Amino acid sequence: MLHELLGRLAQYGGEAALGVLFVLSIVNVGIISQRVWLFVRRYTNTNRFLSELRPLLRDGDVRRARSVCQKSTACVCSIANAGLSQADHGITVMERALATAIARERIELEDKLVLLNEFGRIALLAGILGTLFDVAALGGAKAAASFTDTASYSLYTAMIGTIMPAIGGLLVAIPAWLARSVFNVHVQRVLRESEFVARLMVSELTVVETATTGSPNAAMKIRRLAA
Repeated sequence: MLHELLGRLAQYGGEAALGVLFVLSIVNVGIISQRVWLFVRRYTNTNRFLSELRPLLRDGDVRRARSVCQKSTACVCSIANAGLSQADHGITVMERALATAIARERIELEDKLVLLNEFGRIALLAGILGTLFDVAALGGAKAAASFTDTASYSLYTAMIGTIMPAIGGLLVAIPAWLARSVFNVHVQRVLRESEFVARLMVSELTVVETATTGSPNAAMKIRRLAA
């Protein structure tokens, strides 16, 4: 009974693998499209954002700076807003809030890439298994065939067909891995820009807070503007 089951797997396994790869290719296109839309929707021009934010930071106007950050759902804007929301508690607390927001954003963005990586592995594995099943079926056919020209031609055609699942697996896996690499470059760029914006914010507000050293209300300047 086990022998018959293995024989059926060898006979139909390659076709089943091609069917699975066809479904995976459709899902792959859907995942890549969703990731593209996500990154486009959460993108902003960092230089333009800083051109609006920096003058407000130099004036210590945290309230208006937060309103600029809230205009967009981009990663950089969300991180800046998270830091500014804690500015009334002091620079040190704001630094911790910025670091936490960047770490959270890193996890969220990198998690979007894990599925594409695993998806490529599954597609490649399905293609290899399909090829192995076809090779097993071809071995049985070769053992049963008489070596005439017609049989040799049929076996040659079958041998060509055995590599189709492996090729299909590569055709699904390579776009998934390529998209992951492109997205990863974008994610690392966004994180670097976020870290730069965070350091700039801390620097500007530190200057504001220390500019009036000696005044009894110096430590409260940023807190008052954030209220």
